[in-house]
Amino acid sequence: MVNLNEIKQDVKIEYPCNWQYTVILDKGVDFSEFIKEFNLEKFSVTNSKESKNYKSYILTTKVQNEAQRLELFSLLGKKAKFVL
Repeated sequence: MVNLNEIKQDVKIEYPCNWQYTVILDKGVDFSEFIKEFNLEKFSVTNSKESKNYKSYILTTKVQNEAQRLELFSLLGKKAKFVL
C-alpha cells in the first residue's frame, strides 16, 4: 500500500482539461435552474445518488487553468449544499 504522506511531489494537472465536480443539492432544487447561474459554455451532468433529503450530480466541464477550476469550485460551493 502506498503511504501518501511519503510522496513528496505535488500532483501536476495539465490544463486545459475536463474536471468533475460532485454537486450535492437539497432534493427540491431544480439542477437546470441551479446551473444557469454559472454561465458554463459546455458541460455535462450525470445524476449520481439520491437520498431522502439530498440529490447529487456529477458536473463535468472544461477548465482552462487552476484559477478557473478553483473559482468554479468556490462559486458552486456558495450555492450548493456541498461540492466535492
